[in-house]
Amino acid sequence: MKEKLRSLISKVKEQESFNGVALLAVDGEILLSEAIGIAEKKQNTARLLTTNSMFELASVSKPITATAIIRLQQKGKLDFDNPISNWIPELPYSGITIRHLLNHTSGLPDYMELFAKKWNPARYAFNEDVLRLIVEHRPDVLFAPNESWEYSNTGYILLAILIERISGQSYSEYLEEAIFKPLKMDRSMVFNRRINSRFTPLDYAYGYVYRIGYGGYVLPDEIPELNYVKYLDGLQGD
Repeated sequence: MKEKLRSLISKVKEQESFNGVALLAVDGEILLSEAIGIAEKKQNTARLLTTNSMFELASVSKPITATAIIRLQQKGKLDFDNPISNWIPELPYSGITIRHLLNHTSGLPDYMELFAKKWNPARYAFNEDVLRLIVEHRPDVLFAPNESWEYSNTGYILLAILIERISGQSYSEYLEEAIFKPLKMDRSMVFNRRINSRFTPLDYAYGYVYRIGYGGYVLPDEIPELNYVKYLDGLQGD
């Protein structure tokens, strides 16, 4: 098995068809742990990925946010069917529960569309800004709670706000205390790359997009139509 895996990885490297880190384990035995490709492009060279490279999780952050909510439930701090108005009374929509947020059945409007229309792109946005804009502009809901299903970034921003209001800690502090430290996840953190650029980890893996007109793989920050990656950099939870 190991020889076949090594042969496969060798071909993948030759073809340059994958950029990332692969781990394969069976019954606790690690059969493959391999870093392939680059972590950061530089002018005349590139910094290679390692098995310790730190990647942005993007929307895979949502299961971690959900886990933090579950930990609060296990501690008796909330019930999944509690209305979120118990902690976010200013939200202008009724009947939404924590379960609706977790399950993407809240019907909440998409905050990204709202920010594209109403936000100054020269400013960084934070979670409370999402809530403030929703309260101020009251965009229409997509459907009544639990009437349908629609993937919701907005819902997970509100879950992060709930974590802070219920725990009395910042989202980052609570995840560190409730999840990362107990599980010895010492290479995991809540990190806003553009806001905290001075503190970027040494083995940070940058996420590139492919654009022909821009010379191939470039950071999304360099693409005008992706400018939201800059001003939404302060958001956490989703």
